[in-house]
Amino acid sequence: MIEIVTAVERKVLEVELVMAVAVGCVLVIVMLVLVGTMEEVVKTVLVGVAVAINSGLFLLINTQCQLE
Repeated sequence: MIEIVTAVERKVLEVELVMAVAVGCVLVIVMLVLVGTMEEVVKTVLVGVAVAINSGLFLLINTQCQLE
């Protein structure tokens, strides 16, 4: 029974991780549309990727603590 719950929790966490990355990508696309110059676009993409990675890492660390 415990194994089933852990499997379900992991699947939910995978979905949350994917959602966090997807939100980061959407933010990048929105900023690309709003911002015109190439230099600003590069900065915006880097920030967006950093936010997406940060969200993903936070979720992973959070879930590791919960599983232990």
